[in-house]
Amino acid sequence: MNILSSILLVSFVAIGMVVVNLIALIIYGIKALINKSSIDKREKLYLNSLPEYQEHYTGVHNGQAYVDLGLPSGMLWAIYNIGAYHPNEIGHYFMWGSTTPCQGANYNKLIYIIPTLDFQHDAACTHWAGSWRMPTKAEYEELINGCKHVMAKCQGTIGILFIGPNGNSLFLPLTGYISCGQNKLRDTDIMGYYWTSQQDNEATGVAYALDFYRNIDKMKVGTELKNNGIPIRPVLILNSPR
Repeated sequence: MNILSSILLVSFVAIGMVVVNLIALIIYGIKALINKSSIDKREKLYLNSLPEYQEHYTGVHNGQAYVDLGLPSGMLWAIYNIGAYHPNEIGHYFMWGSTTPCQGANYNKLIYIIPTLDFQHDAACTHWAGSWRMPTKAEYEELINGCKHVMAKCQGTIGILFIGPNGNSLFLPLTGYISCGQNKLRDTDIMGYYWTSQQDNEATGVAYALDFYRNIDKMKVGTELKNNGIPIRPVLILNSPR
């Protein structure tokens, strides 16, 4: 085989490899598009299967709307998170014990170490004033145990719908969280997190928060790192327990 033939052979082999790789990339791209289309279709079907939450409230306190779910404690729940203007909005993320929404510089702040937050360190008190405050662990447990709950949507946002004994309802959107020290938002389409006003007495670096998965297989008041950024849903009691 002469030099010219060798060069032609090598060229044909190289061209063949390029063509094979291009075909493989095209096939991979087509499969990726098909998979994405399939995922988008499943997501659309899932969204269409969810009940739609219609915003409603039973009263207003200090400029913020609340709903009475008919719970034994008489607890009234805000219909928005702090920093939100509609039920489908997440609003601000806070470290536990901080009244300033999460920003990169806030992560170095010393977190208040007490069992339950006082007025100065309760973001609901400082942002909304009046009788608004952050809920306790027991009050979230009452919400879980005293209401029916289903996954629902509000203006395209997925969340959990709590239906109280009196038929009124409360919508909490999936929120994700801001990971401590990184200012990076995580799990926004998977998880919902909401701070309570109480820390875990056994471990001062963590505090209690409502957390639930998108499919409601797991919903509990667990513990989260206090320097994670998590939204807040305020509460108040205007009347004595029922």
